Amino acid sequence: MKNRLKIINMTHIALYSIVITVCSWIAIPTNMPITLQTLGIYFVIFYAGGGKATLSILVYISLGLIGLPVFAGFNTASVAFASPVSGYIIGFIVAGGLYFVAELIFPKAMKRGLVKYSVAAVGLLSCYALGAYTFYLWLEGEEGYWSCFFGQILVYGLVDTIKIAYAAFLSNYLKAVKA
Repeated sequence: MKNRLKIINMTHIALYSIVITVCSWIAIPTNMPITLQTLGIYFVIFYAGGGKATLSILVYISLGLIGLPVFAGFNTASVAFASPVSGYIIGFIVAGGLYFVAELIFPKAMKRGLVKYSVAAVGLLSCYALGAYTFYLWLEGEEGYWSCFFGQILVYGLVDTIKIAYAAFLSNYLKAVKA
């Protein structure tokens, strides 16, 4: 029975990693591509919980590290981590980890929308903070860190908020169908 549960959990984590991968491939090409990666990450966080989501994100990144083209633009980790988007990828681990820790510390409160989505917002801000930092390094200090950070929020904030709202709706809908 215990082995069966482990296999089921491992299968779920692998499937969630595939969801994240497929979402990262769907992109609107710009200087910094607008992908559905954030939607995939937050769908997995809301649907599976922080623990499984963090493991799924780590598997997703590990697949890129071994050379599979899982990142936006069908890139591997060697390309993704040699670009300004590497901070966002690391930020996804932080976002999943924050959600997991919040679930451990505040299990009842995380079942309520306001707390759950506030933790998700803090996770998104951590993605922006790390992404802005790598973007700042990529520009070799031509722009200040804070202008990079607030620029990311201005450019991607509304779009990412919509993606997170849709991820919440989709995960709630699928949980209701599953029940």
